[in-house]
Amino acid sequence: MIKWLANWEGRISTQVFESAQRNELKERAADYVLNEALRESEIGNSTDAQEQAFTALTLASDPDTQAIAALALAVAGETHRARTLADGVNKLSPLNALLSGYWLPTIRASIDINDNRGQNAVEILRSASAYELGRREIVRRDLRVL
Repeated sequence: MIKWLANWEGRISTQVFESAQRNELKERAADYVLNEALRESEIGNSTDAQEQAFTALTLASDPDTQAIAALALAVAGETHRARTLADGVNKLSPLNALLSGYWLPTIRASIDINDNRGQNAVEILRSASAYELGRREIVRRDLRVL
């Protein structure tokens, strides 16, 4: 059942990604690639996660794409590039409450976990608790791409 579900989800993701590209919706296409990057990083497929994060960055360069790519890279262990992206996002959108209050602390905490600074990660995440989204799925910008 799990294998069937993964195959089904993969086919749907591919169709949505291809539709977004055909319609020149680069940020939406990047979102779908980043969902895969996050999944791969969470299950320990660091190489695939990094490849997909970099692919997403070639599709779109908006702050949201950069932040989510940074998270995937941080979880996958590519902490230098994740830190660079996070710092760039912070400079581009310092007043964006969701980025500065949720995504950037989550990225920085993931970096700290990889650097064996778990206690620091916990402290960073406390500041993000007011923005807890309840799940780790990217909120799609617009589902009308289908």
